[in-house]
Amino acid sequence: FPVTIGVVETSSVSNMMKKANKLGAKYALLIGPDEQEKGMVTIENMVKGETSTVKQADVLQALRL
Repeated sequence: FPVTIGVVETSSVSNMMKKANKLGAKYALLIGPDEQEKGMVTIENMVKGETSTVKQADVLQALRL
């Protein structure tokens, strides 16, 4: 499946989520300073509007790839 990577440094997370939605993304993965420190990833399901947080090692399983 296609992957688009965006690095948020000057853009807001809200703007990046809008861009992901325009691109038709099914998921957005967020790894900010808090997630990085804890070894976690926040997964936004763009279709269902659900959010979950998982260990970085469990991302593929969480996405059911």
